[in-house]
Amino acid sequence: MADSEESRSSVCEGCGASFFTVKKIYKQQRYCSTCYARLFKRRACPRCASVARLPTFDSKAVCQRCLSGSPCVRCGRTGRRVGRMTPYGPACNSCAHYFTQPQPCEICGTYSTRRSRVVADGRTVKACPKCARIGFETCALCRRNRQLTLRPDGRKLCWLCSTVGTISCWCCGADMPAGVGKECNECYWQRTFRKRLAMDVEALRSAEVKDDFLRFGDWLPSHTDYKKAARSINRYLLFFREVEKHCSWPPAYSDLLTHFGAESLRRTRLPVTWLIENRGVAVDGRARALDSEQRRIEVCLASGVGGQQREALSGYYNLLMSRVSTEQTSLRSVRLALSTATSLLIEVHRHTDELPDADEISRFLRHAPGRMASLTGFIHYLNLRFEAEIDIQILRGKAKSFGRRNLEHELFTLFKRTRAGEDVTERWILVGLKYFYSLTRRSMRGITVRPLADGNGFEVSFERQNYWIPSPCDAAQRSTDRF
Repeated sequence: MADSEESRSSVCEGCGASFFTVKKIYKQQRYCSTCYARLFKRRACPRCASVARLPTFDSKAVCQRCLSGSPCVRCGRTGRRVGRMTPYGPACNSCAHYFTQPQPCEICGTYSTRRSRVVADGRTVKACPKCARIGFETCALCRRNRQLTLRPDGRKLCWLCSTVGTISCWCCGADMPAGVGKECNECYWQRTFRKRLAMDVEALRSAEVKDDFLRFGDWLPSHTDYKKAARSINRYLLFFREVEKHCSWPPAYSDLLTHFGAESLRRTRLPVTWLIENRGVAVDGRARALDSEQRRIEVCLASGVGGQQREALSGYYNLLMSRVSTEQTSLRSVRLALSTATSLLIEVHRHTDELPDADEISRFLRHAPGRMASLTGFIHYLNLRFEAEIDIQILRGKAKSFGRRNLEHELFTLFKRTRAGEDVTERWILVGLKYFYSLTRRSMRGITVRPLADGNGFEVSFERQNYWIPSPCDAAQRSTDRF
C-alpha cells in the first residue's frame, strides 16, 4: 500500500521548500511551480508522439493521456476510469482502494479502505461500506436499495424518485423511474445480453458453429425475456462448445444423447429446441426414454449396500437384463423391479449386512404394501439363488392386510378432520372407492359425485358404474351423537 499523504504534502521534492502550493504531482511526488517550470520541459511523448510537459529526469516518461490509458496495475483491465495514480502505474476505480491506508470507520471503528461520506445523526462522517448502508431499504418505484424518504402518500422513495419522478430511457424513450438510471431495465438487459453474446462467440472455433451460435442468440429472446437470456447465455455457450468438441455439426440426436444423456439435454432445453427447429435434428423419443431408464438403473446399482447384498443386487440385475435381451421384459420394468429391491436392501442394511428374511420384508411392506408386486421377482431370485426359503403367499396375504389397515387409518384420519370442520369430501371419495370397491384413482377426473337426497352418503359414477360411499359428515355426526 502507498504511504500516507500527510508525510509528503509539505515538502517539494525538487527544492525542499515547505508550505507551498502544489503545482505538479508525478509518481506521488509533489513539486512547486518553480520546480515544475525547471524540471518539466515540453517534448514529444515516446509513446504517442504528442507534445507534453515531461520530466527531464525520466527519459521513459509518457504523457498523462497515455498514462491514464495504460492497463490497471492490479486487474489489468483497460478503458476504465483511473481512480488513483500509484508508483506502479494507474489503478482503476475498482482497485484504487487497495493502494490506500485503511482508516477507522467513524461509526463502528472498523478499519476499511472503502470509506464513504454519509450523514449520520445530522453530521457528515466517513463510514465503512456496512455502516454506510444502515437504514437502506428498497425504493417502491425503482427497486434500488437506497436511503429512502417517506412521502405524504405513504410510499418510501429514494431521493431521485422523490424529487425527479419519471424520466425517459435514453435508449428506447419509455418512461421509467428516475432512480433506475439512464436506461430502463429492459434496455439494460438487452444490452448486457448482446455484449455477452458477442464475447461468448469468440470462444468457439468453427466458423459454422459461430454463425449458428449468433443465430441462436437472435432466436433466444423470442422464447424468453432478455434478463433470463443474459443470465443463461454463458451456460448455453458451454453446451455449444461441448457439441463442437465431441460431435459433428449439426449434431445427430444420437450423438447428443450419448455424450450428454437425457437429463443434461433437459437442462439445455432451449438450445436443443433451436437445433430441432432450425438445424433439422430429429428427436428419438424411444432412445431418450431408454437413456433415462438406464440412468435411473445405474443410480440403483450405485446404492451403498455391500457384501452379499451387493452380490444379490448385481445378480438380480444381470437376470433382468438377460430377459430384456430376449424381449421378455422392458427396461422400464427392470428399473421398477430393481428400484424396489434396492429400497428393501437399503432398509435392511441399516440393521444388518445379511440378506433380508421374511420378517424384514414384512416390516418393509408394512408402510408400502403396494410394493409387493414389484418385489415378487426379487424374492423368487433370493429363494432360487441363495435358498432363502421365503414364503411368497404369506407375504402377499400380509401385504393385502397392511393395505387394508392403511386405508382404514386414512379413513379414520379423514373422519377426525371432518369433525374438526374441514371439508375432505374429494379425498374421502377416492379412499372410499379403494377401500370398499378396490378402485384406485389418483384424482377426481372422470368421477361424478351426487349427494343422496336423504343425506345418507354419495352416489359415485365412474366408467358407467354407480357406487355408494358413506358421507364423512354423517359418520362424524353419528359419532358425536353417540358420545
